[in-house]
Amino acid sequence: MSPATASSQRQRRTAVKEKGFRKKRRVMKRVSKRSKGDKHAHNRLRSRKHSPHTRRSSNLKRPHTPPLPESAAIDLLPDHTPSTVHEPSHSSLTDKENLSTEPANVQVEPKIETEKTYRKVYMKGKYDGGEALLQQLIPEHLILPDISLDHIISLGFEQVKHLLLPLTDPFAIFVDMKQALLEGRPLSVVRLGDGELLALAHDRLIPSQEIRDHSPFVATSGMSLPDYAGREALAESVRRATYVGIPISRLPYFQGLLYPVCREYGLSLQHMRITYSTVNYLIAQLGYLQQLLQGRNVLLIGNVAQQLGKVLSKRGVIISGMIASVSGMKDIPRVMREAASITFDIALVSAGIPAVIIAERIASELGKVALDFGHLANRLAEGEMSF
Repeated sequence: MSPATASSQRQRRTAVKEKGFRKKRRVMKRVSKRSKGDKHAHNRLRSRKHSPHTRRSSNLKRPHTPPLPESAAIDLLPDHTPSTVHEPSHSSLTDKENLSTEPANVQVEPKIETEKTYRKVYMKGKYDGGEALLQQLIPEHLILPDISLDHIISLGFEQVKHLLLPLTDPFAIFVDMKQALLEGRPLSVVRLGDGELLALAHDRLIPSQEIRDHSPFVATSGMSLPDYAGREALAESVRRATYVGIPISRLPYFQGLLYPVCREYGLSLQHMRITYSTVNYLIAQLGYLQQLLQGRNVLLIGNVAQQLGKVLSKRGVIISGMIASVSGMKDIPRVMREAASITFDIALVSAGIPAVIIAERIASELGKVALDFGHLANRLAEGEMSF
């Protein structure tokens, strides 16, 4: 090797060593600077921790919550286990110092709690109203083979099938109403909903105060409780009406209240011409209302009489009179006096609970055809339904 080549190689090795040394110095300088920063941050945290103006989250006061009963604690367990919370990677000393030692307060969405409560109550009600009743019928030391509750109910239903009562078809009522208009004979169609049934039940089956507390809508339906005269007049009109619409739902305030009310007042469904409590809607939806009113003088009674009159007039219905407001049971005599002064063939009555009495009396006292029109008047007046 020539002296020049050897000298060149020594210079390159020296340059590489110096470059590595400079790089090492830069790295050491950055490490030293970071260590000093971490030390200062640590000192600042220590001073903050002991400051009277600063409290860590672990020292925050929380309101005392009394322990739940064991059964309640089990009931309130969530349906799922919360996912594990991981600490962030590469956390510095500052991050670690700020981490709270308290367990996370997991907020459960109210909607989830509501749905869970609903499921619990629903399943309990379903059991209490089904399997629990069946269990009471099974003798001691015996069990029932694998047979579903639905099957047992269907077998039992066969034993009471002969007691079923027919509901008059809306078409048959339409035909009868049209014939009554032709013959000039009286006919009334009244309807019983939860409001009417509660009105009949007050202070005979259910205390007035209980109805006022749990079913305040009765007061806004035209009867302020107690009203014993109105209650008895309502029962008499149900007894005398041509057709009586009844609820088909077996819920507590519908058929669950209908049968006790009938027993209380001596009303026999077997001897009444009963139909659906929604017969007014069915007559309209099936296209019978237009045929019934066409060419007839129509009297409208109720708070939306004027709006309804405009809608019916556009369809060619002759509106011969309107009684545009009914102020509860006490206003029935005034409404009947006004109705008697108007020439009409058929009356559509939308007046809440008093509509039952008004419709029946228009038939029995004035000899006309009357239909308890209900909230169908609002639906037609506001354009929510057509006929």
